[in-house]
Amino acid sequence: MKNIFKRAAVFAATLGMALTSFSCAGKNSSADESGHGNLVGNSPPDDVQISEDEMPYGSTLSQLKTDVPIPIEYDNRFMTEEEGRKISEYFAAVGTKDADMLSEVSYDSYLELNFESMNVSSLQEYVEGYYESIKSYTGEDYEFSFITVSDVTEDESVYPYYDN
Repeated sequence: MKNIFKRAAVFAATLGMALTSFSCAGKNSSADESGHGNLVGNSPPDDVQISEDEMPYGSTLSQLKTDVPIPIEYDNRFMTEEEGRKISEYFAAVGTKDADMLSEVSYDSYLELNFESMNVSSLQEYVEGYYESIKSYTGEDYEFSFITVSDVTEDESVYPYYDN
């Protein structure tokens, strides 16, 4: 007898949820009519025209998951696929302390400048020091598993030595 009551209760609950779901379908909610469009989460109202250039960083995300050592997510309006691949390879080189890979994906003048600032004499010493400097923040060995490029700066004064 208990089994019959359990089945009836489950059936009634299922029927109640189904009726609730169907009765609300198709109606416009007050959220749909509020006009407060979130550019990323919701579509803007029909009367608002926004070009891609006016959208904030992150509105058009791309992901590289194959043929890269570390998957990367970035806004394709600010970075090319090739640049995304190079960033993935760069951090893979640091994470694995691979001096040869780092050499392939870095500008020689950039590496030379960093050699001087870190007072190192070889690329292997540099990549190991770079790994250890990040390790000092994590407190333990680490591995890069995903890269998210979450912002972009247009202020070129933050890195004046890149143009040398």
